[in-house]
Amino acid sequence: MFVNLFLINIILINAYKFQFEHLITDYIKSFYNNKSDEPIEIANYDRINSDDPDYIYIPIFGTSDIHGHFYPDKFKLEQLNYSQGGLDYMTKYINIIREEFDNKMLYLDGGDLFQGGLESTITNGSIIVDYFNYAKLKGLTLGNHEFDYDKQYMDEKADQANFPFIVSNLYDKANKSRKIYGDKQVITEIYSFKYNVNNEEVEIKIGVIGLTMILTKNQITGGGFDNIEFKDYKSIVEAEAKELKNSKKVNAVVLLSHIGFWCGYSGTGQDVNFTLNMYKKDDKQEPCAQDSNITKLLNDIEDGLLDAVVTGHSHCEVHHWIKDIPIISTVNNGAYANILYLAFDKKNKLKLVPSANRIEGPLPICEKVFNGTHRCDFIENSKLAPFLPIVNYKFHGVMIEKDESMNIIHEKYDELYNEYQETICKIIGTNEELKRYDNGSFYLGNIITDIYNKYTGSQISIISYKGIRSNWSPGDLPKYKIYDILPFGNDLCTFLMKGEHVKKAFKILQSGPRRFYVASGVKQLVIRTDDGDYLSSVKLFDGYEEKDLEDEEEYLISANSFLINGGDEFQKILRFYKPKNLRCDYGKEADVVFKFLKEQKTIDVRKYMDDKNPVIRFINKTNKRVIHTKLYK
Repeated sequence: MFVNLFLINIILINAYKFQFEHLITDYIKSFYNNKSDEPIEIANYDRINSDDPDYIYIPIFGTSDIHGHFYPDKFKLEQLNYSQGGLDYMTKYINIIREEFDNKMLYLDGGDLFQGGLESTITNGSIIVDYFNYAKLKGLTLGNHEFDYDKQYMDEKADQANFPFIVSNLYDKANKSRKIYGDKQVITEIYSFKYNVNNEEVEIKIGVIGLTMILTKNQITGGGFDNIEFKDYKSIVEAEAKELKNSKKVNAVVLLSHIGFWCGYSGTGQDVNFTLNMYKKDDKQEPCAQDSNITKLLNDIEDGLLDAVVTGHSHCEVHHWIKDIPIISTVNNGAYANILYLAFDKKNKLKLVPSANRIEGPLPICEKVFNGTHRCDFIENSKLAPFLPIVNYKFHGVMIEKDESMNIIHEKYDELYNEYQETICKIIGTNEELKRYDNGSFYLGNIITDIYNKYTGSQISIISYKGIRSNWSPGDLPKYKIYDILPFGNDLCTFLMKGEHVKKAFKILQSGPRRFYVASGVKQLVIRTDDGDYLSSVKLFDGYEEKDLEDEEEYLISANSFLINGGDEFQKILRFYKPKNLRCDYGKEADVVFKFLKEQKTIDVRKYMDDKNPVIRFINKTNKRVIHTKLYK
């Protein structure tokens, strides 16, 4: 009797669950099929007036870390189709501001241009340079991933560009020059704007200093950079800023950099602020990291030399201030942008007025937005209802839609890119986004390393989560997404390694700055302390049972060619271990994953998402609430 009642209850619960899920699906479908929705205005705040009676405002439209993404990232869940990104929509924003301010504005980019998006890979980066040309970019600095490519590749991109590479801290030892890209590279750049104030023509000059990230030799995978040195940030910035202000008499100096700044992210314990608004210095926002390179630089240099910063690298939404200096940065893949408004006093010799500077953002870059968030980030199906419908939208009273000036790029590249739109696999078992790294879970890394093991027959597969460049959404998985996730073009390899070397290798990998390394076939125990993380143990793990690694037994390992050739922390492993029976003829990583998933047709990811039995288990032995990150408010 008890068993029968129990079974009846289970049946009723599942029936109600089935009915609820269908109600949600029908609810979403009804909104998706609503074609009569009116566009909403997303800039519901006091805007900057281009004819302000007190100040001349010069907008700086800032982007960074586009990472080769020209086309939008598409999501298909049940009956709901939407997307995020798409540089057509970015251009529409730029042209709105350009028209409002009579073309007196700057569009600047903070680097990491090409590596990532499939469209950049298959066009050798040309689609991204074409975009910047047609969007009338005024200048960019170089990101760390520009050095993933040979210098010849970058020389070709510089020749194609209608804008300068602004970089001040590179030095070519062979030519004894800070210009390594010829006339297309400048150390600093000055932009002049003329206005009529009280029937008198006046000029405002903005100087821009470019700063790329200091890299070590093992972080540069592109060829042709043997003679390159990276100069110290502080000395370069101070010298160039003094030259601009004292000799060139500029009204303001902007630092355009790719050296990273983190706010509400990376261990701070707070969410990133994606609320679109017009920010001023005294607005309360989430804290930022005190130990970032930007923070250290701005605290170390002389006061009054820098007036604003457009930066990149952190993949983090930034609309913040250090001291009186406004800083903007944004997440990767062209999903957001910011506008920094510099205020010059009409009544006091056009002096910059820090208290009047503003930041507008983050601007959502997408075809449509959720009515409830004014954003278009991925939202799980079960959580969608409060945010629907998805609607057309306006910014400053103008509809955001594909900008016609981008049609010339579509005519050139769409046919090539469309070949990668086919659905190759359906992800089932979750309505969550599969992230490369989220709160200690490595769902996407678990899947990919397991595929490597199954494809090669290896017992253990290793991959750095930083080698995975994008997340997966559930539902239909298009072909292009595989190549966005694994864009580097590395070969998949296998080799033999003794158990004693496996254990030593994992300890090296998990204690380095590029942790964490995800692996299939083993279970890792990581201890988190105030002084850092360290690997306590690593054991063989088949999904059910753990076994000790035998010191003298050889195990077949799979990893990519970048690691095998000494990339990241693998350089330290190669000091005591030479790969035995090395084989790298399986194909490119992305091709292997593509072939495997296409054969599967569906993949149930539940077994990769078991947080009660993770492949990397963290034991927290710290008294600090926030680990590894000091905060700056």
